[in-house]
This record gives sequence, structure tokens and C-alpha cells, in this order.
Amino acid sequence: MTASTCNDSNHATGSADYDTKISIFCADCEDMTCVAGQDDGSGCAGFSTNLSWASQAGATYLILVHSFNGQVGNFELAILDDGVPIVADVVCEVYIEVDIDIKPWSDPNSINLKSKGVISVAILTTEDFDATTVDPLSAEFGPNGAVEACGKGHIEDVDDDGDLDLLLHFNKQEADIACGDIEAVLTGETFDGMEIEGFDSVNIVRCN
Repeated sequence: MTASTCNDSNHATGSADYDTKISIFCADCEDMTCVAGQDDGSGCAGFSTNLSWASQAGATYLILVHSFNGQVGNFELAILDDGVPIVADVVCEVYIEVDIDIKPWSDPNSINLKSKGVISVAILTTEDFDATTVDPLSAEFGPNGAVEACGKGHIEDVDDDGDLDLLLHFNKQEADIACGDIEAVLTGETFDGMEIEGFDSVNIVRCN
């Protein structure tokens, strides 16, 4: 793909009235990875920029338009896709953030480490994500990655909002949640191979 503020005869390549620089990051504002960067683009007037990079299908990128020596001004950013499949220069972590509810119908989400049994975890359907698209057998929960204890998921409206969610169960000992933990993570994949990740709080009781 190409991100451009290049001043040339083709307006589709963007424009700028100051000396621009462009940097591309894998999108995670708390832990960004720089993928590519450029100052002056070849054939671009006024020290504007034309930056191409090998993008990754499904990845989200943050594009920073900044400047040389603190200059300020106006720019028009064009994003172009030449449609030629190539291998990405930097592999970005690609996953869908999902809403989960550990121990639905319980607040706080108390987990008794002295007792055996399973921990219920619901993946919730939202406006942006359909929980029923998750493969239950791909789900892993807790630090040790416990798998679904029943070998299947249960489709039901867990949060009573009128849509269907996915309810899963994990063996407490296999999950390996420990004293002092304040949250737990669930990971998995949709049936079409997109990775998911969700966090929720936990309240640990009877540690000793």
C-alpha cells in the first residue's frame, strides 16, 4: 500500500504545503511497532512524501503525518492500494478485541481457588462482533490456556440484550488463575480464522 502527500500532477496522490514525513505503525497505541517511514518522496515537489509498504491482510495500521524540523501546515493524505499480493515486511499482531464476561450473572467475578469445577466465560455479541462466529474448540482461557471443558459451546442470550452470545466452560485448575490475579484473558479464533482476544476482571478468594 501507499500513503502519500506527494505534490505532483496526479491529485489522487495527495498534497501538502510543508515538508512532510510519514511513518507507519502496526496499530496498538500502547505498543506500536514501526513498519516503515519516509521523509522526501521521489518526484514529489515541496519536500512532500510518497511512502509504500508491504501491508498485511487483516492488519490495522496507524499512519502518522509529521514534519521535518517542526514545520506545520496543511496536507491531504491519499491511501492507495496497487492490489499486488506481496509478503509483509513486518508481521503485525492481528486480532479482534471482543467483550467477554467471566462468571456471568456474578458481580464481582469471584473465583474460589480452593474449590474444583469449571469457570463460565461468555463471549458477548455486540454491534461490531457476532460471538456465534467463534469456534468454541479454539478458545483458550487463563494463563495456562485451558480449553473448553465440555468440548462445545452453548449459544444463548447471556446478557439479555436480545442477541445470541457464546457461553464456554473451562476447568479451573487447567486455567491456572493464581492469587493476586485481577484479570484473565480468553483467546481463540473465528470459524474463518481471525484471532480474538478478550479480558475481564476476576476477584480471587481463598488464596491460602
